[in-house]
Amino acid sequence: MTNPKVSVLMAVYNGERYLQAALDSILNQTFSDFELVIIDDASTDDTAAILAACAAQDARIRLVPNEHNLGLTRSLNKGLHLACGDYIARQDADDVSMPDRLAKQVTALDTQADTILVTGHLDLIDEQGEVWRRPRWGGSPPVVAWHLLFYNYVGGHSQVMFRRRSILDLGGYNEQWRYSQDYELWCRVVHVGDIAFLPDVLLQWRRHSSSITGQKKLEQEAYSLMVSGRAQSDLTATPLTIGDMAALRSFWLRSFPGTDRAAWIHEHLRVLHHAFLERYETDRPTLAVELEDLIGQRFFVWALVTLKSGHLLRALNLFILAGYWQSLPQLARQWRQQIRSKVPHEH
Repeated sequence: MTNPKVSVLMAVYNGERYLQAALDSILNQTFSDFELVIIDDASTDDTAAILAACAAQDARIRLVPNEHNLGLTRSLNKGLHLACGDYIARQDADDVSMPDRLAKQVTALDTQADTILVTGHLDLIDEQGEVWRRPRWGGSPPVVAWHLLFYNYVGGHSQVMFRRRSILDLGGYNEQWRYSQDYELWCRVVHVGDIAFLPDVLLQWRRHSSSITGQKKLEQEAYSLMVSGRAQSDLTATPLTIGDMAALRSFWLRSFPGTDRAAWIHEHLRVLHHAFLERYETDRPTLAVELEDLIGQRFFVWALVTLKSGHLLRALNLFILAGYWQSLPQLARQWRQQIRSKVPHEH
């Protein structure tokens, strides 16, 4: 009997509420050459019964019960070593994969030799399965690697597919990390190969009251910031505090940090930009300009936010920093875009 092309890896603990929908979304994929390896992490609800019923109807399901609760990271590593497929597709017990997800990801890995991991877009759904947000992002592999220095740019964990051998060669998931074990692994992946984004929605990612991100958000954020700090320190040999990392992450996401951090952020990004290019620019000559434009855009938006708050001098300083990273034509283009966005359109 030949091994399947793909091993879909699921680790579940007390996931009875949404488990059937997650299983159905995999078993009904248009791509069928896969096994579904499920690690039941000593569940105490009806998870085992649901899994047994499905396994009795579909021989592609391999059930692996843990005698004792191992936690997500150790369970995933256990599944990695038991899996037989060339590619590993992650699937959480409360998410829903789109029907052609596996087919699209297999095609990408089959045709992109330098790609180790392929991901794509996801829609956020609530407890009833209703879509409440459709985030969209992407970029070339070096741009993905750049953003990973600051936050988990890949997004969720349940929509990725990667080469099993490559991940095993990296040591798999780091079992010292209770949370953000996926983010920590992605930061190692980019040292040895590409992370590619598909332009397609691959998954519906469910947020609910009993999810990890709902219960342990602060602890998870602390782990995530530690991953970011280590990734940047590996490049610059400069130690960073949790406060430093929080300020840098805020620069790229959500609201901005206090303007008193602007000069430090600018200088740190200048050093980091130089170190990053030494690693990646030989493969992509235009990368320097691409990153400079991204950084300049953030300083420009920060300046606008500060200006709207009535802090003219602080905003001026931020516009000057934006000018360091972007040319005058680029800044002028952003001004025009801002003006157009405020002009009412006739209907």
